[in-house]
Amino acid sequence: MIMDYKARHNNVTKILHKKLALKYSILNESTSYCKHNPSKVLENNLACLYWDKGIPIDKLVLHYCPDITLFEKSNKIFHLTDVSQKYAELSIEVKKHWQVEAVYTLTVTIAATGVIPHTVVK
Repeated sequence: MIMDYKARHNNVTKILHKKLALKYSILNESTSYCKHNPSKVLENNLACLYWDKGIPIDKLVLHYCPDITLFEKSNKIFHLTDVSQKYAELSIEVKKHWQVEAVYTLTVTIAATGVIPHTVVK
């Protein structure tokens, strides 16, 4: 069952990677997502796209390797994307044990500034 989660995780990251690569004109091929084999680093004059690769930084931090990292060169903006399934197995077991219709998981990521957007609770 764990392999199913890992395979699904990788498929989701492949889809996101390909969409970002196409959006920033790093790739222009139209192969299907299931045949897309992401490169660790793709780059052009607009952006740099990492897939499952650590980000070079000066300080040692615990989590430095998001699933996908996009660096927009002109704006000097980093987008860190991590696809998580931490509670997938727990959700399945809770649903079975408690016999409920659905289990929702809310993932909250705190930015470096600690600012929480007003849209979080709607």
